[in-house]
Parts: sequence; structure tokens; C-alpha cells
Amino acid sequence: SLLTMGDPIQVVCNVYARLADAGFTVCRFNFRGVGDSGGSPSFTGEGEKDDLSAVCSFLLDGAAVGGARLCNVHSIILVGYSYGSIIAGAAADEIPAVKAVCAVHAARARG
Repeated sequence: SLLTMGDPIQVVCNVYARLADAGFTVCRFNFRGVGDSGGSPSFTGEGEKDDLSAVCSFLLDGAAVGGARLCNVHSIILVGYSYGSIIAGAAADEIPAVKAVCAVHAARARG
């Protein structure tokens, strides 16, 4: 199945792996203050929307690293997990290249 119950990291990895296998350019990142990302969470979502906008701009500009364009992106589908889905939904109208948003949350089995 596309999604697994339980481990949120595994859920995210499964979604992105399936998208990459289908030929999509995939970029996964953590918001400020999460994981190994620097900074601090904004707790208002504004800083995280700025992060998302910057990532989208980076991709639309060809993800240039060292002068080399790594991709050719014209439209974006945002896939957000948990808090990321809230930010994706809130930012979608502000980023013209966004064509769709997918909000993901995996329920945990109770018992």
C-alpha cells in the first residue's frame, strides 16, 4: 500500500518514493527548527510558509547548485504531512505554480 500505519517518517518516505517512481521531481524538507534544520518554529505558520515558498522558488528556478540546473519544474503539487499539510494548504494560494495540495495523516492503530 502507499501509506503505512504508524511511523510518520515511513509514511512520508513511502509517499515521496511512489511519486519519484512515477516520474515526479520530488523535494522533501523540514521546516525551520525541525530535524536538522536551523532556526526556530514560528508557531504562527508564517515562517513555515516562507520556508515553503523558498523551496518552491528554488525548484522553479531549476534547483541550481553550483551553476547547474538539476530539474525543470513548471508546476508543483504540495504534499504535506500533519502540520506540513496545514502549511501546504495555507500557502497554496500564495504560490502560483501550485496546482494541487495533498494532505496526509496516517492514523495509528489503537489497542
